[in-house]
Amino acid sequence: MWRSPYIFLIGILILICTVYYPSLDRDIIYWSGGRNLSNLATIPWLNLAFHLVNTLVVYFFVSTLLRNFWVGLAVTLFWGIHPLHADILSATARQGNLLFYGFYLLSLLFYLLYLRFIGTRWLLYGISLLCFGIAAYLQPLAWITPLVFFLLDYFEHRKWERQSYIDKLPFVGLLILSLFIGINTAPSYFTNLVPSTFQKLWLGGYALGVYVSKFFVPLYWNIINPLTLDKSILLIGALVVASCVGLIAFLFIRRRTLLVHRNTVFALLFFLLHILPTLVVPVDGYLMWVAYKSYVSYVGLSLFVVALYQLLFRQADKKMSLALVIIPCLVLAYVSYQRTIEWQSTKKLLTDVIEEYPNDELAYYLRGNIFLSEKNYEEAFKDLDKANLLRPDALTTFQLAHVLNKLNDFETSIKGYEMAVKMQPSLENTFRYYLDMAFNNAYIYNAPKARELFAKAEPLATTNELKAEWYLYYAMYYIRYLEFDKAIEHCEKALSLNPVLADAYTNLGTVKLYQGKLDEAVAYLKKADALKPNDKIILGNLAVCYRDKKDTLMANYYAQKYQLLTGKDK
Repeated sequence: MWRSPYIFLIGILILICTVYYPSLDRDIIYWSGGRNLSNLATIPWLNLAFHLVNTLVVYFFVSTLLRNFWVGLAVTLFWGIHPLHADILSATARQGNLLFYGFYLLSLLFYLLYLRFIGTRWLLYGISLLCFGIAAYLQPLAWITPLVFFLLDYFEHRKWERQSYIDKLPFVGLLILSLFIGINTAPSYFTNLVPSTFQKLWLGGYALGVYVSKFFVPLYWNIINPLTLDKSILLIGALVVASCVGLIAFLFIRRRTLLVHRNTVFALLFFLLHILPTLVVPVDGYLMWVAYKSYVSYVGLSLFVVALYQLLFRQADKKMSLALVIIPCLVLAYVSYQRTIEWQSTKKLLTDVIEEYPNDELAYYLRGNIFLSEKNYEEAFKDLDKANLLRPDALTTFQLAHVLNKLNDFETSIKGYEMAVKMQPSLENTFRYYLDMAFNNAYIYNAPKARELFAKAEPLATTNELKAEWYLYYAMYYIRYLEFDKAIEHCEKALSLNPVLADAYTNLGTVKLYQGKLDEAVAYLKKADALKPNDKIILGNLAVCYRDKKDTLMANYYAQKYQLLTGKDK
């Protein structure tokens, strides 16, 4: 390793890069969507843009690798429109995964060019090194790169000299170590599935079989597919693992195959090298369909399909050959389009899972949080309560307590928070815990406890949005105790930090209504209604304001809107 300064620099770069949290994807959302990171409207388009760029990189990589424009185009087309990439347009996909594979593929492309060109080879190596460093920053899976470099060396007929082994051995060792640690340290937050090491291996084999089958028949899959220790699943997994071991043994015994069918062997090994590290540990006992698991590995299977196609239809009529390419691509494009429409809604994805797996607690938990973010507290309560019944969990109980707080069931909410903290003590020192507990205690007239909790929450408000929320909650505390001047002061401070905080305008309107200042109350409530349409509290208060102003027409208008939402008369 020490004799090769470039490989040594790769090691130093990895050590530097992998200590950082991969936040680049979140920064991009921030830059494109402004300060409001909860606005997910831009995410599908960002994901699509990254996927198109990655598709272009795949084309250059494959066409350069095979020295064939048309084969490169066929592989890229087959890979780019494959339906199992449909989830890149959902809000569940992280841009960090797409960015990682983009820079990772660029690293492979420039390494390939480095092997072929003499004059500028060290510049190409430097660019490959830079792309690899960025990829390592984004995801630990970059450790697999040295093995793929070996595979490219094989494809390019490069001699495997003693020094090349020595240079790459430390990286191979670290890869094996990280995979071994991963096998034995799989966390399990949402499931009772606690398999042994061998059972995890069989489950990984089963997952591999599923990914291969879904490549050829991309139908009937969900974003979450729970794994079980069912004997049939373990048997299938064991057979898949045995097949992989047999394939590798065959290639070593029949070395002539490595030379004669170089394209096919490269394609299969490229697929296995990229898919195996993602299958060693099922995520929380679940087999999860997400883009980063099959994304680049399917380049290998696409290469395999095209190589097989060339072998079988080498002597076929050109029109038939063209039809055999176009028809599957059209079918894949149609399936991808249909699935993309469905997968743009994360809630729809989770509903699909619940319909197929009615007792899947993770799906209920995730969908409940989506309802919570949409302020649909009744539906959020149903899903989180169901998740908690299926498997009591600290985070689920904590979120359930937060929903109960929003539903004004303050005493039950306090009990829920206390139960969650007993299950996971670290939850106590969170902004949400202190703020909601302060709010709950204020509403049951425990003012000293409420003020104590507000004081603990204040240092945790590290952004303007959180500070605005802190002032908003304290304003509601003052409204509860009829201290209207302090409530107005805190609402105005909240709006100075977050001018689009609808609840602050609602509280100001409520205070002015209590004070009998009806014109000011209407002005504030209309601002709140513009920011937060069809809110029953805002509509109800507007109806009361206009009733007190003797404006029967407007009072009836808002009363009817309120009644449509709640089914009650104001």
